[in-house]
Amino acid sequence: MKNKILIIIYLIIYSVSFGQNKSKEINSDFYKSIPQEKIYTHVNSNFLLSGETLLYKIYCLNKLTNIKSKLSKLAYVELINKDKISIIKQKIFLSNGAGNGEIFIKPEYITGNYKLIVYTKWMQNQDLYFETDLAIINPFLNKISNNKSQLTHNKNVVIGEKGKNSTISTNKNIFNKRDKVTIKLNDVIAGDYSLSVKKIDPQIFSKQTSLNYTNSSNNINKQTDSIFLPDFRGNLIQGKIFSTNNNHSVSNLRVGLSVIQKEGFFKFANTKKDGTFYFNLSEQKYNDKIFLQVLDNINYTDSLQIKLLNNRKFNSEKLAFSDIKTDSIINKIIDDRSKYLQIENAYNNVKKDSIISKKREEFFKGYTFKTFKLDNYTRFESLKETMTEIVNGAWIRKKGNDYEFRIRQINKDYLSELPLIIIDGFIIKNHSDLVEINTKKINKISLDFNTHIFNSKIYEGIIYIETFSGNYEPINKKNIYTFNLLPENLNKNKFKQVYTENNKKTRIPDYRLQLYWNPNINNHN
Repeated sequence: MKNKILIIIYLIIYSVSFGQNKSKEINSDFYKSIPQEKIYTHVNSNFLLSGETLLYKIYCLNKLTNIKSKLSKLAYVELINKDKISIIKQKIFLSNGAGNGEIFIKPEYITGNYKLIVYTKWMQNQDLYFETDLAIINPFLNKISNNKSQLTHNKNVVIGEKGKNSTISTNKNIFNKRDKVTIKLNDVIAGDYSLSVKKIDPQIFSKQTSLNYTNSSNNINKQTDSIFLPDFRGNLIQGKIFSTNNNHSVSNLRVGLSVIQKEGFFKFANTKKDGTFYFNLSEQKYNDKIFLQVLDNINYTDSLQIKLLNNRKFNSEKLAFSDIKTDSIINKIIDDRSKYLQIENAYNNVKKDSIISKKREEFFKGYTFKTFKLDNYTRFESLKETMTEIVNGAWIRKKGNDYEFRIRQINKDYLSELPLIIIDGFIIKNHSDLVEINTKKINKISLDFNTHIFNSKIYEGIIYIETFSGNYEPINKKNIYTFNLLPENLNKNKFKQVYTENNKKTRIPDYRLQLYWNPNINNHN
């Protein structure tokens, strides 16, 4: 057997000089004044087997200048099958116009032509999107028959897809097994790079290069009838309150959004005349579940309903799918790759990727809290006793059939307005709902004695309760609406196999096709 490995190295580059875009209230009058976007997506491969992983890097660009756009903070990725059904949808946070992610090719996917579609909400206004073909082969479910005609195969080493004024070179063109590969970039302009190093395989579908993409025409597509707001500051949540009784007003109602988690957080918004409201959730701060509720003490809350306004779905009817054509050479490669994949999976525990953890911004930054960690005190069974005996400066009192939490300030018996009560990020509208909580679940209680105004509502202090688990379950779920958002694609540090002279003959097999992937190579000369 020959002991040579051919590798292919792709390097994608875009210049990093940014323009300033100011956020505005978007309407049709100045729609054209806001720069339009387009997206190029660098994929590590468009020929994949079930069990392999598609890796990609997104470049969101100004449509006219090809400079990275700072407008949208989210991109949406969809994998669409030949039946024109979207089987995977992901959201990718964009930082300075770039982001990356991955898609695991599940064993249940059948062999066929798939489309990778990438777009921003702002691009939907002109029906713009990035499209590339993926050949997904499931050797465990589908048998592929040989075509009579032989396809053309590239038997040469391919070095690079180069950005303007850049040169890519390696220490040699053909490598022995476990040889060290050195990649050199000569005269590289400042920019943002993504680098893929993998074994050469034949292409069933041709790849669109970054140079061909950026040099393509920028024809303006037909503008849609309605304008979709871009994700200017993060994930834009659009909702609307409906009344089952037309006599009830839905204007200027206060809506609370809660995210329950460790270091959970909340937001407030007011409805417009027609009941619509908006929230912006900043990047990498939340899980995929939100809770919405009307916070006003009105007697017709039961007649109100909260719904999220769905964004326009991607229209897959315009996509054209080609048949997959293979030959004996490709089928032999598929057989070999399926064997290699099973071996790699057997050693997955020693070749794991690691999730890149991002530090959450402190939600209450600048607030002054006095914290009581309950394990430092003798615990009481009821929250009412706990507040009275441990939490100095706050207590619970009964008012009619209901309970109220109160905060005391210096030289005052209690404050005139009720405090804001939060538990694991969840807004407590009715204080009585929290009184019967099992205090063994509470880790600590924090008090802020200052007056705060949230959306024109005055709160005399804040009581923030944290449980040990960080997953408080609302006791009274009446008029509380739960929505699951599209989960974010977590960034990972990809496994990197390192060989030295001492471990070059390690007994752990190495049948990787993707030798290296780095989507974040920044060069700012």
